[in-house]
Amino acid sequence: MPCIVDFTAVLRSSKIFSRIDLKKANHEISIQPEDIYQKAIGTLYGLFGRTRMQFRLCNASELFQRFIDEVPRSLSGVYAFVDDILIASKNNEEHYQH
Repeated sequence: MPCIVDFTAVLRSSKIFSRIDLKKANHEISIQPEDIYQKAIGTLYGLFGRTRMQFRLCNASELFQRFIDEVPRSLSGVYAFVDDILIASKNNEEHYQH
């Protein structure tokens, strides 16, 4: 998980911010078909396997963070932290470009 201190120095010079909250974004990461049975839930009606990542699973947040870190890698002024994406700019013109 990235340390928020790593990009706070860059944010000091920024004046305009936009935040995108990726609600339930971890559900967009699919589980390998051969691993679905390991995450199955037993009920009176049988076993139900999850096909999407759940944050409760071991290493789910680490896996999601690696996935989301790839998004802003080539974009300046864009930072990802857990399930939030922050866009920071010094002025309006720069913000529209980001």
